[in-house]
Amino acid sequence: MRFIAIQTSLNLHVLIATLTQTILRGVQTRGGEIELIHLNTFHIQSCIVCYNGWGKYRIATTCIVNDDFEALKLRNGLC
Repeated sequence: MRFIAIQTSLNLHVLIATLTQTILRGVQTRGGEIELIHLNTFHIQSCIVCYNGWGKYRIATTCIVNDDFEALKLRNGLC
């Protein structure tokens, strides 16, 4: 089974980060595939609500905002 943890804290050594690492180690020892994503290392812009909120995504499943979200989504098979 695959587990993805998403972390947003600027400090990678705080309590939440330590807890996340502990959980992921537990998953890994039981044979799970893990990945930890630090969202703060990605350039992700806000939605600009184009085309009445749907944008090109409704038809082409791509966004007109040029940021790291598309690469992150494809990397993790989220679409």
